[in-house]
Amino acid sequence: MRFSHEFSPQQFESKPEHKARLETQIEKWKHFRNLVLEAVPSREKGVNLKRANNFLNKMRVPVKDHIFTDRMGLETFTDLSKKHNVYKHLENKSWLGGYFAELDLVIVNRSLCYEYYNGPEVSEGIYVHEQAHALTSYKNCIISKEGLEVARVGFAVGQETSELGMFLEEGWADMLRGKYMEKYMTGKMKTMLYDTPDRAQKNTVPKVTKKYTKIQGVIPSPSPIKTYELPTKYFYLVNSRGLIDHTTSALPGYSLELLCKKAPDLFETLHKARTDVSALRQVPQILDDLSPKLYLRLRALGYNMEDFLTGLNIILNEVENSPKNRPVNT
Repeated sequence: MRFSHEFSPQQFESKPEHKARLETQIEKWKHFRNLVLEAVPSREKGVNLKRANNFLNKMRVPVKDHIFTDRMGLETFTDLSKKHNVYKHLENKSWLGGYFAELDLVIVNRSLCYEYYNGPEVSEGIYVHEQAHALTSYKNCIISKEGLEVARVGFAVGQETSELGMFLEEGWADMLRGKYMEKYMTGKMKTMLYDTPDRAQKNTVPKVTKKYTKIQGVIPSPSPIKTYELPTKYFYLVNSRGLIDHTTSALPGYSLELLCKKAPDLFETLHKARTDVSALRQVPQILDDLSPKLYLRLRALGYNMEDFLTGLNIILNEVENSPKNRPVNT
């Protein structure tokens, strides 16, 4: 695979007095990127990359450089990050994928467990999710004590520091993953998700109605929301007995899906907003037309189950259950 990304100071906006430091930091990231590409093993065999890339092309999402790897590759990446004092939030964490804006690079962890029960499609879905994040042309950066950081990725500002806009950002990416899984979820996975008998287990997703396209679950307290429903395309199998789970991002993914049904022009505006400031400014107007100050309320939500469930609950109560749809601007 050919990796062609090159950094240049012109890609980033910064104060003139930071120019020398900025150039140093860019060289640091270029060096780190090269180390990652050399050291992290590729595990692409078995993934239907052509199908995933065709889907992204239809969604008008340009494909960025990427690595499919495994647990050992993840450890290599984490060790390199620790050694070079970057991406500290990844220490002691297991993750399925990430878009690393400073590297302009997508990394997908092919979990053997998840693929065993769900097929490689589950990793392809993660790949689609991360490539959806990578559709962003905002290259503003900040110079912190830890070095250069991309300040905005799509709708998210500050990323791990302030987490503003994470509900919309994760929702955008997982809504596209959901579309991919809806189309390409394997027959075995569909059968097990739809045919799993009803059951009740504490702190899991305990109830599945046979051949019903939504799954109801219970989450641990003290969340204000005790039950919720998600379409099956957002779930994956955990074991051969039919135990299922979903990523945290599935909640805003389904939420944005509901919002797009209520506001027919929202999806196209969200897409344009990834690269166009004027479209980015239209997003709050569309959301606030659906419910007062909806944009600010969703923007303030952090990246965690509690906040994402709060956002889903707001949308279900104030938007989804409302008989009124937002008219399309012409």
